[in-house]
Amino acid sequence: MDKILADRDIAVHPLAKEERFTRHAFAAGVALLLVHSDGDVSQIETQYFRRLCLSLALPEEDHSKILEQVVYDDGTILNIVLAELKTRKQRKMFVDELQKAALVDGALKSGEKFLIMLYAKLIGKEPQPVSSNQGVIKQNGSKLVWTSNANLANSALNFIAAELLVNELNSKYFAGLDGWRLPTIEELLDVIHWIGRDVENLQRDVYWSSESSLIDGYIKQLNCENFTTESIHKKSDLAYVWPVCG
Repeated sequence: MDKILADRDIAVHPLAKEERFTRHAFAAGVALLLVHSDGDVSQIETQYFRRLCLSLALPEEDHSKILEQVVYDDGTILNIVLAELKTRKQRKMFVDELQKAALVDGALKSGEKFLIMLYAKLIGKEPQPVSSNQGVIKQNGSKLVWTSNANLANSALNFIAAELLVNELNSKYFAGLDGWRLPTIEELLDVIHWIGRDVENLQRDVYWSSESSLIDGYIKQLNCENFTTESIHKKSDLAYVWPVCG
């Protein structure tokens, strides 16, 4: 058992005091605790976390929300999310993933609600700058390098200006690198879970990703306040820029 989590009383949220909640220990990495309305408790393996997180905890439609986020001194993040499965597509996706994890059989009913507790245990040492004068942070356990300033422009930009900023970093070989780009949604989620919200100038607002929407002229963005994602217009809407290299 993971001693840190095993020794911790997780009843930090009123919802966690209900009888259907039990104490669970998780292996290092990311795990998801699913609590069904009938009281059954299941743990979803790490490899299914991101797809479920993006489709349920981070929806493009407003069908779920983070009720509370708790960040512990040891760097463990606890998100408590109430998700309601409204559409057939949402229910099918959810059932498919749970069946892969051998957790459920059959179908789910429309409007069925799940309380989802998302644990993200940070692995490795605390992030350290590659160099105190280079202005970058290397993400441990990956090949990614981020600017240590999460708001280089000191303001929100439209997508065109965001791309120009990234191109300028490459033309100047910022920190000796020329592979700067906008991150994906998953990369933004990973770095925030890994480093927390203490990075310099990280805004509790929306950030551009590199991912295009199905709607022409729209780009996906991540809200670093509540971890929701939606598509916004590349010319008329503004978001912050946090470049990544690697």
